[in-house]
Amino acid sequence: MRTARQRQQQLSKAERSAYRRQKRQSLTRAVTHIPLLALTEANADKVAQLDALADEYQRVCQWYATHFCAQGVADRHTPLLIESTLSDKWHRCAIRRATGIAQSWLSNRDRAWREYQEALAEYDAHPDEHAPDEPLPPGCRIRFQMAAGTQTVTYPDGTTRIYRTPPTWTEPSLPHLTRTVLLAENDVATLRHAEEADAFPFWLRVSTLTAGARIDLPVTLADYHLDQLAGRDIDGDVYLIRRENGWWLQLSYHDQPAVTSDAASPAVGVDVGIASFLTTSLGDQYGSFHGKLAKRHQRDREKRRRKAKLRACLKKKGVTKLPSLTNQRLARHVRQEINRAVKAFFRDYAGFQVPMKTWRCGRCASRRGG
Repeated sequence: MRTARQRQQQLSKAERSAYRRQKRQSLTRAVTHIPLLALTEANADKVAQLDALADEYQRVCQWYATHFCAQGVADRHTPLLIESTLSDKWHRCAIRRATGIAQSWLSNRDRAWREYQEALAEYDAHPDEHAPDEPLPPGCRIRFQMAAGTQTVTYPDGTTRIYRTPPTWTEPSLPHLTRTVLLAENDVATLRHAEEADAFPFWLRVSTLTAGARIDLPVTLADYHLDQLAGRDIDGDVYLIRRENGWWLQLSYHDQPAVTSDAASPAVGVDVGIASFLTTSLGDQYGSFHGKLAKRHQRDREKRRRKAKLRACLKKKGVTKLPSLTNQRLARHVRQEINRAVKAFFRDYAGFQVPMKTWRCGRCASRRGG
């Protein structure tokens, strides 16, 4: 297991060019849930330096994310625009993470704007289905279907008429960073092997706010981490994540997947659903929300109802820290079931081509009849 810098030093210029081309065609895989177990009272000074670095990093990243979203353009090569105690390399890492956040926000906003324009054009194309401008007669009952964009009016004589409601545009809120995640490149955070006499197998060397000063954080990898990194080069980004229970590490590497199909391979269609996670064009189904998972969702809904009532009571009493309505364990279990279904599908249909279709707007597509 080598770092990207160690690998680059052993390659010639032509080999480095070939290596970069290979990276562009590879997949980036993450090695997650690596706890920094030894960051306890014995390393209080290192924890304080890391916390100070994270606070300044978060401030800089938030400023650039807001700036990029307000400008409408996210550029990772933008010059340093604000004063900071971060080094130029850490400053660049913060800009890079802010660029990714802003690009995601701008893409979502552009997609929502296009869908709004399509819905508005669809609404204008059917003026006979617009609601009347004059007030409705007394005794009318109105029922709104927000998802369908319609309203059903029942007149006093018993007749029913469905009208289209004009689409509305709501400007999305600017991103606000709540989680502390430090995106670090290899020149500011490097994972290295420890010496034989050390108590820990790996050390993470991190640059701090003090110029030229670095701290070594002990890292203990589990067996499944070592199996995943066996024979790999840690040539991806390093993430330092601060949570309530301490600091966590996430590594990444580039993997070149083997090509299992070609133009002559058979094709199979896949539909993503709710009752079954995946359904193929040949009739095979993978994953389901029935059974134990459906019962867990039912219990979760009942629990969230009780928590919602409790939150309302506590809010009236002025309590600021309210219980959360999210169930992280259930969400993680659902993701695991989906992953199992996807892996089972690829195992059974190895060598098949899977065509893809992208919908622009589900509401408009359904109105057009498909």
